[in-house]
Amino acid sequence: MPTQLASLQSATGQIAVGTQKLANSTGSINTLVNGINQYTSGVDTAANGAAQLASKSDRLISGFKLLYDGTNQYTQGVSQVKAGTNTLVSNNASLNSGASQLSTALSSLNLQVPSLIDGVNQLATGTQILNGKSDKLLNGMTQLSSGSNKLATQLNSGANKVNSNIGTPNNAQMFASPTSLQHTSTSTVPNYGHALAPFAMATGLFIGVLIFTLEFPANRRHKTPRDAVKVLNEEFKRAVSVSLAMVVILNMIMILSGLKVDHIFDLFWVCLIYTLAQMAIMQFLTLIMGRLGTIIGLLLFVASIGGAGGMFPMQVTNSFFNAIHPFLPMSYAINGLRQAITGGLGNSYASINALVLLGVAVLFYLLFLLAASTLIKRDVLVTDTKEITQEI
Repeated sequence: MPTQLASLQSATGQIAVGTQKLANSTGSINTLVNGINQYTSGVDTAANGAAQLASKSDRLISGFKLLYDGTNQYTQGVSQVKAGTNTLVSNNASLNSGASQLSTALSSLNLQVPSLIDGVNQLATGTQILNGKSDKLLNGMTQLSSGSNKLATQLNSGANKVNSNIGTPNNAQMFASPTSLQHTSTSTVPNYGHALAPFAMATGLFIGVLIFTLEFPANRRHKTPRDAVKVLNEEFKRAVSVSLAMVVILNMIMILSGLKVDHIFDLFWVCLIYTLAQMAIMQFLTLIMGRLGTIIGLLLFVASIGGAGGMFPMQVTNSFFNAIHPFLPMSYAINGLRQAITGGLGNSYASINALVLLGVAVLFYLLFLLAASTLIKRDVLVTDTKEITQEI
């Protein structure tokens, strides 16, 4: 456009020259010349404006580029805002949960505020009390320091006195042997045989009871029983007679073999009550189970070997035998026989164990009476005479 305007300006100049020439020749053309001059001036103004526009075009283009870049940045910012909004929407549940937890924690903290205030008050009260007792505490520490100094002084003085008197033979002997040891035996066990005698005697008596009830089970002894008391009376008589015979024979053999017994009466008393207790148990088992009851009694005998404490102390036996130890009649028989043979456990120790065994005997004979009464009512205890003969 500036180039074309220059050409136009040149052409216009030529027209002006021609027109001037025409004006010189004609006065009416002057007006036309003036108009053309004005037109030429306007064209010059337009050319100047075009030149200014051309010089400012670079700045205009640069401004459009800045506007374009800013528009792109704005678009990217809008995309980021959209992504952030989507993230905020997706985490809305977590945000609500966290807000709920924060609210709950603030509520719990609010509930603990009174306790905290109370603790602070107690701490303040304790501090005031401690402050009030500080004089006494300081006085006590002073007395403690004084007492410590006095103790150290007295000990030093005593040590000096000992050092000054230690030279005599009696004092030297006193410091060398300040005490004397005296040993007193409460019982005497001559050898291992005497220590094992209670277990051996209790085992022998139990075996005798097992053999007797195996040959004569309680449910095979009566033809037509009508009264449970009579059945119990007959069984008890046989039990007493057999037990007494076994006890007398066993004890006489043991004594004649060299067994030294401190308390003869306790020896026979414990053995007799123990045998009756085992007899009551076996008669009850054979009454309700027959020969199977003898097998149960044999299992009881095996358990008694390990759990009665006759061979080894219970402290070195496993937990199972320690658990069943208080429930085995042989445990009390062995304890009573130890007191009867060697002593040292107390004068009443044998009697206490014998009373426990007596309680066992009474309990199982009462069970025997109840079982016999029930079996008689059911007609189960009746056995044919021919079958009894064959069994024997």
